[in-house]
Amino acid sequence: MYQYRFRFLFIMSFRYILPGLAILTLGRLALLWFVNTDIELDIRVQDLLRALWVGFRFDAKIVAIGFAPLILAGLLSLTSARFFQKITKISSWYATVIYALMILASAINVYYFLAYGNHLDVFLFGLFDDDSQAIMDTLWQSYPLLSGITATIIIAFFLGHTFCIKYNSYNSYNSNERYQSLSIRSHIMYCMAIAAFVVAYFIVARGSIGSLPLKRYHASVSELPLLNAAVPNAFMALDWARSDYQKQEILSSIEEKELREQMFAVLGKSTPFERTLNNDYLKNNPPHVVMTLMEGMGMNMLVEDNKETNDLLGRLRPYFQQEFVFTRFLASTSATIDSIVMMLFHSDIPTISHSTYSAKPLSDSAIEPYERAGYQTIFIYGGNAMWRNLSRYLPLQGFDHVYDENTIIDTFPAAKKSAGTWGVADEYTFKLAQKILEEASKPTFIYIMTVTNHSPFYVPDNYQAKPVAASPRLKSRVHGETVEVST
Repeated sequence: MYQYRFRFLFIMSFRYILPGLAILTLGRLALLWFVNTDIELDIRVQDLLRALWVGFRFDAKIVAIGFAPLILAGLLSLTSARFFQKITKISSWYATVIYALMILASAINVYYFLAYGNHLDVFLFGLFDDDSQAIMDTLWQSYPLLSGITATIIIAFFLGHTFCIKYNSYNSYNSNERYQSLSIRSHIMYCMAIAAFVVAYFIVARGSIGSLPLKRYHASVSELPLLNAAVPNAFMALDWARSDYQKQEILSSIEEKELREQMFAVLGKSTPFERTLNNDYLKNNPPHVVMTLMEGMGMNMLVEDNKETNDLLGRLRPYFQQEFVFTRFLASTSATIDSIVMMLFHSDIPTISHSTYSAKPLSDSAIEPYERAGYQTIFIYGGNAMWRNLSRYLPLQGFDHVYDENTIIDTFPAAKKSAGTWGVADEYTFKLAQKILEEASKPTFIYIMTVTNHSPFYVPDNYQAKPVAASPRLKSRVHGETVEVST
């Protein structure tokens, strides 16, 4: 009867998954053990636990996906004893292959980190693009390939044929079950159990029950690059590397003469640099500088501001009236990462932060003048800095510190309640910036990237809405249709 096969499959799935989880977890711990030479993790217990927990979720996702074909085949053959026996007969060999891949990939990930300071990334493909034969010769001479592969096969065979329930176990299990007819209620209960098993398995494979599946965005858990790099297992890291490699653009070199000609055509001069007059007061009293890029907001929206009927400025109004305000700005693009890259790095390549060029420092980034002036440079993002590889790319380009939602929540625990799809409420992002400025011992430059104004929108509970009214101009620009906006 199918109910006996389902019970067997249910137990078998756990016997498959647990060794897989153990392998990937041990791979992560091995990376931390071999790489961590001078970082005291005992003072970063909260970050370490967060890294291990998120890493465990990534491991469960990979193990579930890896055994999904076998589990699916078992579910489809529940009504056929003959086909179910065939599935159980090959299960231990299937598990052996999966375990071997997990062990081998985890070991490669550790060695890769020791060599390049990161988990498997897009540079892996760049290495093989250069000279595959030379790379293979280096690997053969520098790493224990033969002994490593041999040990992998032995361990995987042992796990696959020791911990997994095999064909003969199923025959013994099935022969001990007495056939008995089931009532309609029992059939319904078993069908519900099967459905619950499928749903639970899908959730584990998805990694999340929220609006976003578990992915790269969730992998930044700490200010320490080591902990962030230890979160993804080798398979997740390799998938991200493959995606980055496919999306990257190949940059071609340009002659200096052509570059100057292009600059002259656009700027009217052969260099983009400007120098202001000397100011002794600013030289002796360097001010803090805060640059905020507001998600989805610009003068194209603020022209709709009206204090009485459409209050968009709120508490910013006095500053717009009393301070220096430059209104003739236009975003290079409506995309978030494009805006950041164009503003900070003068590049129109949005994938530059997670491509084979992501390890190359740029000579003319917008942060460089602040570095030369002795400023402390900080990037604050209300979301997760693993997004677009910012946590690794920005320090390379001159930022001393990159703080994201993890730092914000650690500093202001109440921020966790405000977390939405893309991060914590901007209120706490600005609070962190204010705290940094109040405690700063040297001139500080802060670049802030907000998230609250990014859809889907989560309005803070303590926010008191101002009057809002859509003008005819605005209505005509919303998908070309008339819309009704209510307060």
